[in-house]
Amino acid sequence: MKRPNTGFLLAGLVPAGLALAACGDGDDGTVGDGAAEMVAAWTLSTEPLLDIGVQEGDEPYLLHEVSSATRLDDGRVVVANDGSKELRFYDESGVFLVAAGRQGEGPGEYRILDRVRAVHPDTLLVFDTYQQRISLVDPADGSYLGARPMPEEQAFPFDEWVWGRTIVDSPLDPTDRAVVATALDALPSLDRVGHRYGRVTREGHLWVTDARAPAPGTSVEWRIHDLEGRPVATLTTPADTRVLDSGPDWLLGRWRDELGVEHVRLYALSDGSGSAVGEPTRLAAAVAASDGVPPSFARVAREEAGLPLETLRTMAMSEEIFFSQNYHYTASLDSLRSANPRFEIPDGVDVTPLWVEDNGWMVLASEEGSATTCFISYGVVRIIGQLPGGIACWATGP
Repeated sequence: MKRPNTGFLLAGLVPAGLALAACGDGDDGTVGDGAAEMVAAWTLSTEPLLDIGVQEGDEPYLLHEVSSATRLDDGRVVVANDGSKELRFYDESGVFLVAAGRQGEGPGEYRILDRVRAVHPDTLLVFDTYQQRISLVDPADGSYLGARPMPEEQAFPFDEWVWGRTIVDSPLDPTDRAVVATALDALPSLDRVGHRYGRVTREGHLWVTDARAPAPGTSVEWRIHDLEGRPVATLTTPADTRVLDSGPDWLLGRWRDELGVEHVRLYALSDGSGSAVGEPTRLAAAVAASDGVPPSFARVAREEAGLPLETLRTMAMSEEIFFSQNYHYTASLDSLRSANPRFEIPDGVDVTPLWVEDNGWMVLASEEGSATTCFISYGVVRIIGQLPGGIACWATGP
């Protein structure tokens, strides 16, 4: 038995379900065709309860490169607006209150505003990959409390990490990840090509979906599992919306409209029958009860990474060629081939664009039969703790 590092716990995505729906698992643990089974169908409100963001108006409501957001216990919303390097605080009605932070390298300043996370009623953690630093901020008024360096010995020092062919976002200290690795190992194997994306919630659930960047205008289908890998529920999140945070009866996401204007939206989250059910201590309890060994990661030297690394090098060149022609990046491999006829994916290599936006992208590449996974991020899209622009290869997974 061990005590979880509660200083790193994050308010996560909280679901529960009573309404039943017939659905089946794909072989990757995501929603797909297969033997029908009865699980809960969670739902979101049709319209957002709160919408922060405008095309024209006062500066505090003009959002640019939102990297993260969280909702505090009193209903206030904190937005990490990386475009201005500010934390912007809004009340429960979406009215702007105060901004904290700016571009720079001094106390309370940021070079890359990766994520804001509430860990205690009196503390926010703010991650800055470029400076390899965690800042502590007072949620009452955004004032700076102090800072600490990122742990150098950790391959993936914060929420996001790679396990096998799954990229994981979990609100845990790296030393507490054993329970998550166990849940991932219990999912059906990825027999076909592809990668998974998984979110772990403090309520003790693992949300899983196809890691491939969804086409514009398409919603995302999630399959929710418990920490033993058993299916619990399904949920569909709105088109063009990236989930940022949630609670017992709400979900916070970043949405772009047809003009590319960014909004932070709050939705009501329900178990399908109008009730919100969630125990925010489940993940902490599971960590406390676990005696598993935290997953380990071994960096793979460039000369040993082989085809995945070479494929990502060519893909990075192709993305830049495409950008020079179209002024945005793309998740379409066919479009990259058209932009750069030299871009080809070798047999046995699987490439998955995870997040692709106008000004940033991230891609995973794996080779069949190998435990090595390579990834590259560029621009505003990145794994927390990994500097954008370079290719990193790791041996991960069971």
